[in-house]
Amino acid sequence: MDKSNNQSNVVFKYTVFGVGFGLLFPVIATATDSLMRYGRISFTTIQETQKSQPLHWIIDMAPFILGIVFCLVGIRTVKLISAIQMEKQVALAKEEAEIASKAKSVFLANVAHEIRTPLTAIYGSIRLLKGNIAGELPEEATQLLTTADRNCNRVISLVNEVLDFEKIKSGKIPFDFKVQSFSPIIKQAIESNDKFAQRYNIRYKIRGPLANTQINIDANRMVQVMTNLLSNAAKFSSNSEFVEISLEEIEHTLRVSVTNSGKGIPASYHYQIFNAYSQADLSDSRHQGTGLGLSICKAIIDAHDGKIYFQSEPDVKTTFYVELPALPATVSQEAARE
Repeated sequence: MDKSNNQSNVVFKYTVFGVGFGLLFPVIATATDSLMRYGRISFTTIQETQKSQPLHWIIDMAPFILGIVFCLVGIRTVKLISAIQMEKQVALAKEEAEIASKAKSVFLANVAHEIRTPLTAIYGSIRLLKGNIAGELPEEATQLLTTADRNCNRVISLVNEVLDFEKIKSGKIPFDFKVQSFSPIIKQAIESNDKFAQRYNIRYKIRGPLANTQINIDANRMVQVMTNLLSNAAKFSSNSEFVEISLEEIEHTLRVSVTNSGKGIPASYHYQIFNAYSQADLSDSRHQGTGLGLSICKAIIDAHDGKIYFQSEPDVKTTFYVELPALPATVSQEAARE
């Protein structure tokens, strides 16, 4: 309300100034002309001067014309002032957001580091106890350790996701590119996720032969991508179903697909699925996570000059695709000889 009043006051002041100047202008102009013609200023000489002026109607219209001109100038001034103020506010808000984002990133990284160190020690101790280093344990104790082992491993994975995301944001995530086939990565990801999928009565199934195309990738990071896609597919699948994986070369591009059946991805969530801290379904406890997995996957695929996308049919199936540039045959043959 105050801002609107200030803008109105500026326009009003310019308009009054224009009208006032317009009223004085004909008086000053006529008096000056009278003085130049008759050598003196009087009511009679001013009347004679006005009658003899061919453009006296312009002078009579001066208050109206100048009032409009200055009113328009006032409006333009208000717009310029508003634009400058808006630009300053946007710049200030952007600066505050960047400061808050940096503070949040530092806080998350510090917390993650502080958690991971003791958590790793706890995880190691659990693994030693499960290995009967302190002697054979009762069956109930073994079951408790198995549960603790699984949950501890899950928390470590969440902490690592936060740390990886912060590295990606700062551009400090390392990559070790080497020319190799993608099929061993798929097999490794399936092996590491197999027990996880069994908890949801899900089995992984390779559809068709795996292409043996050579590509230039960071194997560990690609295992991370495939592990995320396979674990998501298992979590969001219907019970007693398969998750299908395929690997094929299409026009000098290696395409990996991971397909699961289930409720699919809501249409309202499609545009933000690769955003950080974004989750489609928070109502189901088995879908809980950091919401960073797909964001990290996209950053890794982008670093490989590839692309990741999906197609989802509600209550039918969802397929995630990863496409990576395949190397020319000559490069693949040289890599194979090495």
